[in-house]
Amino acid sequence: VEEIRHDIDSTTEKISKIDEQSEKINKMKTEFTGIFSDGEDWTYLAKRLSANQIPALELDVELVNIDAEATRNIEPFLEGRYSFRTLTQDMGKKNTVDRFDIMIHDGATGQEDSFFFENPGHKAFFNDSYIKALIRQRNMKSQISYSPVIFDEADSPIKEHRISMYYDINRKYFENKDVSVICISQKDSAVNYMDKVIDIEDLKE
Repeated sequence: VEEIRHDIDSTTEKISKIDEQSEKINKMKTEFTGIFSDGEDWTYLAKRLSANQIPALELDVELVNIDAEATRNIEPFLEGRYSFRTLTQDMGKKNTVDRFDIMIHDGATGQEDSFFFENPGHKAFFNDSYIKALIRQRNMKSQISYSPVIFDEADSPIKEHRISMYYDINRKYFENKDVSVICISQKDSAVNYMDKVIDIEDLKE
């Protein structure tokens, strides 16, 4: 009887240890299941946070702000008809940003075309608005100074009665900044809004 009782106690102790081990194993299985279920998310994050992807992420974040500000810059002159949308491709054949295009959306027609296909006058004007936004956003983020800034006939599409407002906005945009701004214009009235003027006709004499 004593021998049987001893065997029962020994077996009971073994069963208890097996139950404890089983409980630990089940707990570990649950933890691993959770880890593996998030595997795709972790893989995606690891990929996006790799060294060659961080510049692309940073660029996309900045471009959203640049697009919004560039759009605000042109609103007073084109009745809010146009807006900017910069496109990038953050994964190319060499895992780098290999595409860059500035799209101009026409709210009146619903059409969207590349900035690079605009006529020269509108291209210069859109470039002006985009460059101002780029300079401000980059300066706010990285304290990078850009000087001189050159606007080549960016006032071409501006109607004469709005020229004063155009140059007033430009002046306020760059005031209190150590930036030299060079404006090239064919509009006679533009000379009224510039600090120093060089007439190309005078240089021909």
